[in-house]
Amino acid sequence: MRPEDLEITTATHFAEYGEYALSVFAEDGLDTEEIAQVAELPHGVIRESTVERIREAGYEVVPSTWIARGHADLKLPNPPSDEDWRRLEEVFSEPKPNVGQARRS
Repeated sequence: MRPEDLEITTATHFAEYGEYALSVFAEDGLDTEEIAQVAELPHGVIRESTVERIREAGYEVVPSTWIARGHADLKLPNPPSDEDWRRLEEVFSEPKPNVGQARRS
């Protein structure tokens, strides 16, 4: 969740879909490890939060199931500011190993 990486990701999303958003995964009834397994996340580390915490910080999470099961867009203002990156940093956990990746190996 480095701001420079997030800026590239949101700019790419804007270029393709006309709105700023981050790709996230969320699914009712599944814990973080189960989501990582179902989503087949390729990342070595992941960070977690809840839709509730993200919404309390002022952002919306909208399902985009046409991409993959559990995929959602975390919508951001146009364009996201340094304040947005700081708030997101606060609502997500510290990075931890993606155990879903290890189970697929």
